[in-house]
Order: sequence, then C-alpha cells, then structure tokens
Amino acid sequence: GKSHTMSNMDRGSEGIVMQSMMHIFNKMETDPDREYDVQMGYLQIYMDKVQDLMKPGGTKSLDIIRSDAGEVSITGLTMTECRTREKFVELYEEGDQHRIVAATKMNPVSSRSHSCLLIQIKSRPKGD
Repeated sequence: GKSHTMSNMDRGSEGIVMQSMMHIFNKMETDPDREYDVQMGYLQIYMDKVQDLMKPGGTKSLDIIRSDAGEVSITGLTMTECRTREKFVELYEEGDQHRIVAATKMNPVSSRSHSCLLIQIKSRPKGD
C-alpha cells in the first residue's frame, strides 16, 4: 500500500522517504570537500490545522508563510538535526506515533491526516 511504498524503514525494502534520506546521507559521507547540516521537521494537516508532530499536544495551528520570493516557512515548526540513518529513523518514527489514525474496514491504523516531512540541507566548503 501507499504507507509501505512511502514510509517503510526496513533494511532492504526501504520506502521512498528512506531511499531519499539514504541518498542524502551517502552524499554527505562521500563528499570530502563539503560539510553538511541536515535538519528535519515533520507535520500533519488535520481538519485544517497544521500540527508539529515532533512537539505533540499543541492546540494552535502553525502558520504557513510564503515570502515574496516564493520561499515557504512554517512558523514554530520544530527542526531537529539528523546526521545519520539511525537518528532519522528514530525521529521519523517518533513523529509518526503522533499522527492521528482511525480504523477503517481495510486498515486498523489508517492515517486520518496528511503529513509533510521537511528536510533542510545546508552545505559549505570544509574549513569555512
């Protein structure tokens, strides 16, 4: 199903999200000329509310802001450093546990929200 295709973290049958992160981590490890900072944020949109999955329990919807230059930011979204596969999986699974789910006829833990994973990558020449 869609969840398996997108989000599976099992070694050898990784979903699209994990394959993308593996590509990023591989680039970081094999690029001797640059240093990288990688941060992730994870949110859900449920009943027109934008909620931070890394800081659950907030009742206020986060604001999505688009600058005149077209850049998008989410005010108050928790961004956490993740430099390894293990740290990414830990954070992703933690956030995933806070998603709103309900049983359907086909899936006992079907998500009721839309989620968005934000990955911010900054790089600079080594020594700068």
